[in-house]
Amino acid sequence: MLVVFHEPGCDECARLLARLLARADALWRDEIAIVARPRPRLPHELWVADRFARVHAVLPIHGRAEDEVVADALDWAHFVQSRCEECGAPLDWR
Repeated sequence: MLVVFHEPGCDECARLLARLLARADALWRDEIAIVARPRPRLPHELWVADRFARVHAVLPIHGRAEDEVVADALDWAHFVQSRCEECGAPLDWR
């Protein structure tokens, strides 16, 4: 799960959300949900959480390129999914 805490009307936050939402269908197929919550006057962050809402990474939104934030978030999300207790070990061991 990717949770974006953003400032309504902030251009940087809006660009990041647009980049994530452009990939929403592909992310959903990978079982990664996107949640956006306004958070005025507080740090604007992207949290990466597992299906039990345990937060594994907190990434700042401002001061970084949107592509960099998205790439870091997806790396974390795929790592978190690979560690899921319910999914078990991958079948392809080499």
